[in-house]
Amino acid sequence: MDVDELKESEGIPVQFHIGISVLRTQDLHEKCHLPLSHADSKPYIIRSYHWVVEDENYFSTHDKTFCFGKNRCLPLADLDKRLKKLLARCFPVILVVHGGHREITLLQKLNINLNPIFTIDTTKAARYSLQAFYDFSLKRLLKEFNIPFTGEHLHIAGNDAHFTLRVLLMIAVCDVRRELGSKEVPAWVPVLYYLTFNTGKKLTLYAMSNVPRKAVRYSLVTLCGTII
Repeated sequence: MDVDELKESEGIPVQFHIGISVLRTQDLHEKCHLPLSHADSKPYIIRSYHWVVEDENYFSTHDKTFCFGKNRCLPLADLDKRLKKLLARCFPVILVVHGGHREITLLQKLNINLNPIFTIDTTKAARYSLQAFYDFSLKRLLKEFNIPFTGEHLHIAGNDAHFTLRVLLMIAVCDVRRELGSKEVPAWVPVLYYLTFNTGKKLTLYAMSNVPRKAVRYSLVTLCGTII
């Protein structure tokens, strides 16, 4: 989760952008048991949203920057209810963020509790996969994992939420490959690559990946605000 374009009044957030991407790992599990030729029967199983909270003027110049749906303007008073409704069928939840200190603080200030069973920060999770001792930017992680993107579509809340989730899934794949070495990889790995580089409508951005077997019963949720 990453929040920017944030305005506060007396320490309370009153205007910001938030992106949400949701992957029900049950959908992913079902896809992994299909032949590759049928993997596109439900191609976009990551559902992504870009919510502009209390900033109606945003749409005049940025209405085409979100690649995975349509922008929505949302009253701040409705945010908690909309999040809970969106996630109603997704529990238990794993919250995935890139960085995330400010974003988690924002949820706390607004008294919004998503009750995640885990919170994963991709800046830390990627260190083992990449054998690094420092944090990578989201753009750098996309390049390292060869996830297709275009620079002008980064720093948009909904897009970054989507990409953060895909980065996590590629981290899982790299970790499995590192742990198994020359041993045969699980059947979901080739499915992941087939879906990751499948071409979408606007960009080659609608790719999918996979998750560790331990997480197959969970839903992964990313939240990300506009990054400047």
